[in-house]
Amino acid sequence: MNMEQMQSLIDSVAQLQDHRLRKFGPNRFAILFKPGTYDLDVYAGYYTQISGLGKLPSGVTIRGSVESRQVRQTALSNFWRSAENMTVEPTNGKNYWVVSHAAPMRRMHIKGDLGFSKNGYSSGGFLGNSVIDGIITSGSQQQFFTRNSTIGAWENYVWNMVFLGVINAPKEQWPKPPFTTIEKTPLIREKPFLYVDANNTYKIFVPALRSNVTGPDWTDGQIKGESIDFKDVYIVKEDVDNSASINKGLKEGKHLLITRVGIICLKPLR
Repeated sequence: MNMEQMQSLIDSVAQLQDHRLRKFGPNRFAILFKPGTYDLDVYAGYYTQISGLGKLPSGVTIRGSVESRQVRQTALSNFWRSAENMTVEPTNGKNYWVVSHAAPMRRMHIKGDLGFSKNGYSSGGFLGNSVIDGIITSGSQQQFFTRNSTIGAWENYVWNMVFLGVINAPKEQWPKPPFTTIEKTPLIREKPFLYVDANNTYKIFVPALRSNVTGPDWTDGQIKGESIDFKDVYIVKEDVDNSASINKGLKEGKHLLITRVGIICLKPLR
């Protein structure tokens, strides 16, 4: 696929999933990028996961944007979407992830500024295991949780901003400004993720437990944990499996991957 084909496909998914009625709709999409560099503007609507398939966030670079936008007067219902495991070089120096709950951004490297609101209200979100080179502007976010990340700086607040294990987090000054800042995370295992190895084989990586840590687990180019081959995974499908087949997979010692998505996997032309 060339970039025009990719952009058209991404836009069609975004248009389908951005309508206000889609917030309770049946569609589920995962848009997965194989390692490479892409000149794209990627927008996540309802029930859309945007993920890179590199072993590190540097494996997939998006030159453009990876955003959840504000398309209505308020972003208070910008739910159920995610962005993971990519490097973003924002076209205009700033990427926007305008959300309100259940819309995590994980394992991302934003080479610029990041905005969590634009115009109108927004009401909470999660940033974890990420590096933001520039300034994060929370704007109208009523509350936000940032964990084990490195940020350039933080601007704005409303009710409650929590920072756990964050390098360059603002100093705790509760209740005004309402910053709760804890230097180290006592115990954490980051979310497992899908990646493609050097042989173009899909695998699952399960990060190791870490204790009393600050910052992400990948910035030194090495991540500790376990890679799982799909021969050791039982893939659960809603129109095939039941409790008996799932328990059979578990008894065989397999991991479970429970599907409920339409997967679109993109690879750049060489």
